[in-house]
Amino acid sequence: MAVALRHGGPDPAAAEDTMVVVRLRPPAGEDDENAVSVDGSKVTVSQGSQTSQFAFDSVVCDDALTGQEELYAVVGPQLVSSVQEGCGACVLAYGSSGSGKTHSVFGSQKEPGILPRFGADAFDMAALWRSQGGDACVCVSLLEIHGEIITDLLVPPDQDRPFGLELYQHPEFGVYVPSLSVNAVHDFDELAELVDFAKKRRCLAATSLSSRSSRTHTVCIVSVCGVPAAESGTTAGVPKVTLVDLAASARENEPTEWPDLASVTHLQVVISRLSERDGEPCDGIGVPFRDYKLTFLLSDSLGGTTRTVLVANIRSEASFAAETVHTLTFARTARSVTSHPARVSCNTDKVIQSLRGEIDQLQIRLRNTETADVDVIRAEIEERDKLISSFVMDSRAIMERTRAVDELRREYLATHSVASQAHAKLHPHLVNISDDPALSGCLLYTLVPEADVLVGESVHAGIRIRGQSVSEEVCVLRNENDGTLSVIVSRDGEVRVNGTAISRDGRASVYHNDRIVFGRAFAFRVVVPEVRRVPFSRFDGGETDSVLDFVLSSGPSS
Repeated sequence: MAVALRHGGPDPAAAEDTMVVVRLRPPAGEDDENAVSVDGSKVTVSQGSQTSQFAFDSVVCDDALTGQEELYAVVGPQLVSSVQEGCGACVLAYGSSGSGKTHSVFGSQKEPGILPRFGADAFDMAALWRSQGGDACVCVSLLEIHGEIITDLLVPPDQDRPFGLELYQHPEFGVYVPSLSVNAVHDFDELAELVDFAKKRRCLAATSLSSRSSRTHTVCIVSVCGVPAAESGTTAGVPKVTLVDLAASARENEPTEWPDLASVTHLQVVISRLSERDGEPCDGIGVPFRDYKLTFLLSDSLGGTTRTVLVANIRSEASFAAETVHTLTFARTARSVTSHPARVSCNTDKVIQSLRGEIDQLQIRLRNTETADVDVIRAEIEERDKLISSFVMDSRAIMERTRAVDELRREYLATHSVASQAHAKLHPHLVNISDDPALSGCLLYTLVPEADVLVGESVHAGIRIRGQSVSEEVCVLRNENDGTLSVIVSRDGEVRVNGTAISRDGRASVYHNDRIVFGRAFAFRVVVPEVRRVPFSRFDGGETDSVLDFVLSSGPSS
């Protein structure tokens, strides 16, 4: 199965400006002052007596029923046509915290975003090519960049490297992550399962459920393998569609020392440099791609041979006017960046022969080098071996490897006692709370009837958590009659119920919709199925209280 190669030489005649689509999120409350007006593809932002005007390719005014559909109607054809032409495509979701970036890319079960909608189109394309005798399949990779560390979100942590994955650049293949898992998916449900696992993994791996959400970059790569070759004697490469949910841009006067905030700021520098090239193909000279892993990873997409779409997410409230102007100013600059889409193609036998020649040269260097360089050379040999493996794997081999990783994913979730939605709804359970609505509700822990569930760092814990002020044994959760619940705090435990600390060695009853915090950061909501609820509940007014309505909603998120 061929990997994506560097595209053919840029064709100046095929130059395309970056498409910019603005997505406007409506005010969160009826009383919020509106600072944004839209006229066709023009946007005007009012800041007191000052107004700023912008013009873009398209503006989508968000609507609970049609916003996602309208957005994909603009973005989707760009992605589908790129794959059909054998080219790569990239979508960048940019904006301040809470503007709707994650919602645009991933969406929710009721309002699917760009990824699941494009996935459906990709499955249709693969089915068509298979019907024509091709070896076609859809593959997905999902990674996170946090603190300049790259993490594969689709493998359990113990299968990952402790210091993250490495980026490599090859003259033929461009920038790539050789150890990133590639997972074959056949339908929408399998794609949804992978995204759900990635969310659970993020929550389980975090030391604080509220520290990572809007300060990480999430990159999803969808590869459609089996694109018909353009010429005889060549093998079509694998066009990749890269969807990037960028970390939130810094608010006005907010410090940018965080690596992920700094990398967003650096992305602005890269875009500004590219916009000054007046449509000339980018050779990388004078553009600081390598300074941060985000821009290095995207160096083939920004001003290169990949079709690029920027979704600029903004909020309409007057209190966000400064951030809105900042986002739109960046989007205006990005719109002047020119790319030169080109078809991906390769001669597989020739490429493998070339890679083996490189390995031979590295083996010679390994025999004649100083000790200090041995690890570096061995790493280069390993990544070239992985490249060769990616070329010789067909769709069946990719599917077999995916099934093996599926089993590791199931074992990982079982080890942490994470329950499925269907199983958890039969009994009382805990649901995680995060300040990122995309992560809230993705972890469910069933409270087994007539059994004690230990919470803590212990390997024997039924709910195993690690983080600030979390001891080996924080507490025990007891479900006495499949409806009457209690928390029994250990002598080293730190537990709060609805904001009130429970004394160590103490005990408290908990009810439907109560909030429990273990340690300092792990927050959960108690859910008791209606048929099993005791008469008393502290929150009879509904599933969420006013403080957490937005947190627990499934609406737009950053």
